[in-house]
Amino acid sequence: MTAGVVEFSQLGKNAMLHFVANSYANVAGNTSNSDIAVGNEVVLGASISYIWWGSSNQTTNWSVARGGNTIMTLNGTGAMDFLEGDALIAGSNSSVNALSSNVVVTLNGGGTGFVRVRMHKNSNVNQQTLP
Repeated sequence: MTAGVVEFSQLGKNAMLHFVANSYANVAGNTSNSDIAVGNEVVLGASISYIWWGSSNQTTNWSVARGGNTIMTLNGTGAMDFLEGDALIAGSNSSVNALSSNVVVTLNGGGTGFVRVRMHKNSNVNQQTLP
């Protein structure tokens, strides 16, 4: 399994991840162990704030997991905005462990597709409290 592509990562703000195969992104830590940390930033955790996905056919779907727990299964093509209504997605619960857990995506069903994930970061730069 290889790491997903980080399209951009803003210091103390957001990061955009792009996946096209079974993949992962390391969330917590500094730039030597976090895929979304920038410069001197230390990422404490991150919530999924928006997700887009598509798959080549109706038998193909994406599983999205954090901390070893599947938090969503995505079929077909679509998008979900979790900022609307303050429903940021941390993981199977809103504990600190779920916020710092890696994002792991798995393509099921033999087709092709993509997943793009916008993460809302909590770091030593912004020190926000996320749900």
